[in-house]
Amino acid sequence: MDSVKFTLFDVDRFWTGFNDYKKLKVDNREHDFFQLFRNEIPASIEKALKERQFKNLDHISIKASTGTGRISDSFWIAFLDDRLTTKGNRVSTQVGIYIVILFSEDGQNFYLSISTGTEKFSLSKIREQAKKGREFFAKQIQSNDELLGFNTNEFYLGKSERPKKYAASALINKRYNLFTFDEAQLLKDLITLNDLFYDYVYEHYLEDNNSQTQLDSLEKKKMTIRRVINVEKYKQLRREKEIANELTGKAAEDFVFNKEKDVLIKEGRTDLAQKVDWISSREDGHGYDIRSYFPDGTDKFIEVKGTKFKNSNYQFYLSERERVIAKEKGNQYVLVLVENVGNPNLTRIIKEVRDPICSISFKPINYLCSLTITEVNENE
Repeated sequence: MDSVKFTLFDVDRFWTGFNDYKKLKVDNREHDFFQLFRNEIPASIEKALKERQFKNLDHISIKASTGTGRISDSFWIAFLDDRLTTKGNRVSTQVGIYIVILFSEDGQNFYLSISTGTEKFSLSKIREQAKKGREFFAKQIQSNDELLGFNTNEFYLGKSERPKKYAASALINKRYNLFTFDEAQLLKDLITLNDLFYDYVYEHYLEDNNSQTQLDSLEKKKMTIRRVINVEKYKQLRREKEIANELTGKAAEDFVFNKEKDVLIKEGRTDLAQKVDWISSREDGHGYDIRSYFPDGTDKFIEVKGTKFKNSNYQFYLSERERVIAKEKGNQYVLVLVENVGNPNLTRIIKEVRDPICSISFKPINYLCSLTITEVNENE
């Protein structure tokens, strides 16, 4: 879709109003810029995103801020999923993770980013917590052409503490100039970043949150940025995660299924290629996804694990059934790890692990408990 000038907001009106508004010491709700920034721009962005079927928009509140009471050094427009950013009874940028547009103190530049809540944390602690996320997103930028122009460098918003914290909490960002940016590209980048955001939430953030909410060490709680998710809202996200993971898993299995046949054909074993069986496409519970063959005709039992991301630190789950079958089949059982699932040009097998029971580390995360009640005392 071609860019239309002033579809989202009138840049000249924005610039004039911004400079006039910055001269004030406190918010003025009657000021033209207040109405433009806090109400009109979020509404026009929401309208444009509805037309483009922006993922999970029904859960997202688009909020803008010029400061609470006192005029802030850095203005922002945040996209707050109520299941990830609820504090008390309202959505807030102080907790959780969200997409946000951050404006520099001079108003000439703004940054589209994924950021985390910074409530009550020092600048150094925010930077420490953001480091792992930035390393992760840096890998995605290298492998995804749609993230052209994005980076993970810390940027300058303003000289005071609050803008510094905003910039430090950004895990990935892209810079735009107020006078030269293209609206169509900005909206395209928003959609791309939103898709990336939810893939990250489903595959990583929820898992990190699940482990962190179970911390019983006061010291660890003090060290970790708070991730609070309402129980019912968390269930919704978990259901979405399960659906997303199932789709990713099936796509990875399909990729490996076809790759197995290609490899056998190249090895001159067309007879074996014709017998490769994608078992999990029609039934579950075997403890592996694909029955294939090594070129010498030996059975090959393949369990596939896929991710939408490029990631050197690969974490995944094995069911008890998969673990038992892997142990039983030994060197015939192969764990196949696939990255960049969903990107036809970049999907690839990053590792094949034969006899994974002897090669990977296991960490139990649940316990099956039983209790036999021999007698019930009605007086208790």
